[in-house]
Formats: sequence, structure tokens, C-alpha cells
Amino acid sequence: MRESTVSVVIPTLNRPAMLLRALDSVANQTFPPQEVIVVVDGPDDEIAKLVQRAHPSVRLLQMKTRSGAAVARNVGVQNARGAWIAFLDDDDEWLPRKLELQLGAALRSSFRYPIVFSRLIVKTPRGKFLMPRRGPGRQQSVDEYLYCRKSLRPGEVFFYTSNLLVPRELFSQVEFRPGQRKWNDVDWLLRAGQVAGAGLEFLPEPLSVWNTEDYSRPTITGEYDWEYLFQWATSNRQLFSPRAYSGVLLVSIVHEAVKQRDRRAIRVLLREAIRRGDPDAIQGALFIIGLLALSVAPRGAYQWLKLRLRNRLPAAT
Repeated sequence: MRESTVSVVIPTLNRPAMLLRALDSVANQTFPPQEVIVVVDGPDDEIAKLVQRAHPSVRLLQMKTRSGAAVARNVGVQNARGAWIAFLDDDDEWLPRKLELQLGAALRSSFRYPIVFSRLIVKTPRGKFLMPRRGPGRQQSVDEYLYCRKSLRPGEVFFYTSNLLVPRELFSQVEFRPGQRKWNDVDWLLRAGQVAGAGLEFLPEPLSVWNTEDYSRPTITGEYDWEYLFQWATSNRQLFSPRAYSGVLLVSIVHEAVKQRDRRAIRVLLREAIRRGDPDAIQGALFIIGLLALSVAPRGAYQWLKLRLRNRLPAAT
């Protein structure tokens, strides 16, 4: 029999209003967690006082120096008591049945280490969108799900840390990698997915809300950097099947290069994908779309097209 206790881990810094909104969404869960742990990533006395006043049952862990979300999440997990870990970024929200439905799927799972996620609502200044379009196939590996696309439309696959429920025992084998500047969540998922007994469990219901920046603006995590991601992919090639490896190069990292407007990426990524990957027709077509976006399309046209093709939700949803 599996335990059904859940610890919620929320890293935060300098965003008090957003944090309170996230905590309110946890308080409204139909299945209450055993504990909520807020990890303050550096000195922030205002946050500590605000949380203690608004949500006195929350466990506050304050780090002495700023170390990043990966370290903050690891610290939260290391101090957690629940059998399951649910992450929530301070600027995101959960819908009321998130923990109830995800825990039910986890308890029914045939995997020893089920990694449970669901659809989510992506809120941007340009509208609301539902992602992903499809979940993983039964027994499909993490790398094949994320990078072996079946269509040309954006939003087909997606993974986000705030939408996860994971057994705490899995973190004794795989933690978030400190110092990983970009794609820290994907890096963790790929490594965790290779642990014997780990597998993906997907729920079609949207259970989380990702409040994201406008696609036309720089991300709050820093500038786009396809070269950093290329180095990450080549140094972690063992995490990918040949087809998934060509997918991360020709689709995901090319997408980063398009936003960075750096044409140098085209030859580098194509050569590596052909030499060490196994490109398919969809990856080739998406690569050509990226090439056209870099070479002839006006700035912003690529992002405009992606927004038009996403699974837009009605404004009242």
C-alpha cells in the first residue's frame, strides 16, 4: 500500500503578491496536503512576515544566500515529510482538484515511481491556451515523448514543474541539478525518467495555471542562449534515443535560436543531428520552418504564427 501524504514545495523570492495567490490555490485544494513548505531563496524578511500572517501553518525555510530555484527545490524536498512531492512556482496556481486527481492517478499507477502531470492552462497577455495537446503513450520514455513530435502544430507536448506530482523516494536518486542555467526542469525529468521503475502518468484535465510572460518579451530567467543548450544536449546525449536527440536539436534548440535571431545555429545543429541523431520527416519540416523564420520572415512573425496555431481557450475559461 502506498502512502497518500503530500508535501508542497514552493520556492520564492521578492514576489509577495504572487506567492499569496499561489498559497491560496493550495489552501483551496479538495485534497489538503500534509504540509506546505515555502523556501525563500535568500534574505527576504517581508515574505516571511507576510506568509506567517496570512498562512501560519506554512513551513518557512529561509536560505542565507540566493542559490536559484533548483537548490531551493532540493532544500524543500530534503525537509519534506510527505510520501509525495508537488512543486508550485510562486507565480503559478493550481485548480482545486489538482492534488486529488493527481494523487489518485499516482496511487493507481503500475510504475514504482510514477511521475504524474496533466494538462494546464497557459495564461499570457495575448490569451489563454491549453497544453499539451497529447500525453505520452503507455510506457513511452520521457525523451521520446518530449522530442519525437507527431504533428507540426505547437503545444503538442509540454512539461512544467508546477504541474508535477512525484514520489519523494525518487529524489533520493535524482535531484535538480544546481548550476543548470536553462531547462533545469527538463534536465531533471530526463534523468529521473531513466531510473528503473519510473514512468509518466498523464491526466487530460487541466489542473494547473501557468502565468507566463508575453511571448514577445524576454523571459524573466534571462536571455535566450541556444549555444548553452547545444552544449547541454551534446554532453548529455546518453539521455536521448537517436530520434529524440535529433528532435531536441532540430526543433527545441532551433526554436531558441529563432528567438535569439542567430543564424549560426542552423549549420551547427543540422550537422550534429545528421551525424549523431535520426531525424524524421516532422523534425525536418519543423527545422525548415525555423530556418525560414531566421532567414526571410519578419521579426515576430514566427511567434505570431505559433500563437495563432495554439489551442486557444475562451476568455471566460
